[in-house]
Amino acid sequence: MNTNIKLNRIKQLLTNKNEGILLTCRVSRQYFAGCDICEGLVLLTQNANYYVTDSRYFEALQKTLPKEFEAVEAAIWAAGVFEKLKELQINLLYLEAEDVTVALKNKLQTRAKQMFGNGLAFDTTGLLDLSIANLRVAKTAQEIEKIKQAQAIAEKSFEQVLNYIKPGVQERKIALELEYLMKKNGADCAAFELITLTGENTSVPHGVPGKTKIKQGDLFQFDIGARVDGYNSDMSRVVCVGQPSQRQREVFDIVLQAQLGAIAAAQPGIYCSDVDLAARSIIEKAGFGNNFCHSTGHGVGLCIHESPSVSAKSKVFLSPGMVITVEPGIYLPGEFGVRIEDMLLITPQGSVNLTNVPKELICL
Repeated sequence: MNTNIKLNRIKQLLTNKNEGILLTCRVSRQYFAGCDICEGLVLLTQNANYYVTDSRYFEALQKTLPKEFEAVEAAIWAAGVFEKLKELQINLLYLEAEDVTVALKNKLQTRAKQMFGNGLAFDTTGLLDLSIANLRVAKTAQEIEKIKQAQAIAEKSFEQVLNYIKPGVQERKIALELEYLMKKNGADCAAFELITLTGENTSVPHGVPGKTKIKQGDLFQFDIGARVDGYNSDMSRVVCVGQPSQRQREVFDIVLQAQLGAIAAAQPGIYCSDVDLAARSIIEKAGFGNNFCHSTGHGVGLCIHESPSVSAKSKVFLSPGMVITVEPGIYLPGEFGVRIEDMLLITPQGSVNLTNVPKELICL
């Protein structure tokens, strides 16, 4: 989907030339303008597109902005936007409800009243957010390629960092080494704060790596991802330092079967809730239903968590172009936890697993 197609689709919100769309979220600006500028605002109208930023970023913007956009330099971004709104006689502006803070909305309303009186209305119903999410949910070939590149880097780095998994090494040392390896292997950065946990800490699904040291017999949980050109990857693997106990092996095998069941269920036209059920039912049948405390997965793209949600409450069905994770887990406080995660690309024929690292329990 090229820039023109994206713009044309989001502009279906606009019913006349006096309505506009204001993009405040950095990810949204990157998605529609095709360039990643950390500060600025994007204004879309029926007949024109503007990217407003200040002198710190204006030169970089001019070098990367596609021809469909006009670059506007303004010391105060809102002032630059409002000059365009007044020039174009815009009377309704759609805002990203999930991104605009109360403070920003108040500033916009104050400036609008100064310049327009009561002649400019703001739509903060979330309609713009929903429209953007619906566009972004199906990835283009170019987006999929970037996600694949990010995943390949994460996998290479994972395989390299296994050499550091030894008794006495701190969790955060592994996280630091892994992030270094990702950047060395070509990533822009890690996709999120890497999860590298050992022993009892693995029972915390989103635990933060700390000073805890690896011990012989520990399970070690990885939840990692890399970012390339703004696009993310996500995977989880478990290794055992030494040989696993019978209980560790039992729980790992249950999670693995749950994940395989969910992967098999992930087909176009299937509700995300049914994918969640495929994993959850196996874990519940094994007696660990209360220890699976999160959804089975989520979409991945410019954000590490985006639509669709692969959860019990989801009413979305899978369709070609979606990239989702499948990541069931069992968490036993005071003992250990296990989560196994792959990324899937939904295709017209079924799904393709974008994760190539073996998921069987690795014993070091």
